[in-house]
Amino acid sequence: MPAQPGSTWSRVLRRLPLFAALAPEDMEALAAIAVLEELPPGRRLWRQGEPGNRLVVVLRGQLE
Repeated sequence: MPAQPGSTWSRVLRRLPLFAALAPEDMEALAAIAVLEELPPGRRLWRQGEPGNRLVVVLRGQLE
């Protein structure tokens, strides 16, 4: 689900060191394109050698 300006996404992203120093307007722009995706256990995100086309922030769980 896409984020809305001033949404929880801005607050969540602001807590992450990678995004903490972003200006408020940049944070809102990032939050506006953030998408929540829940994945089942065992789902593969990428295969080695595939080009990356997104940034994944894990809020719960872990990746191997």
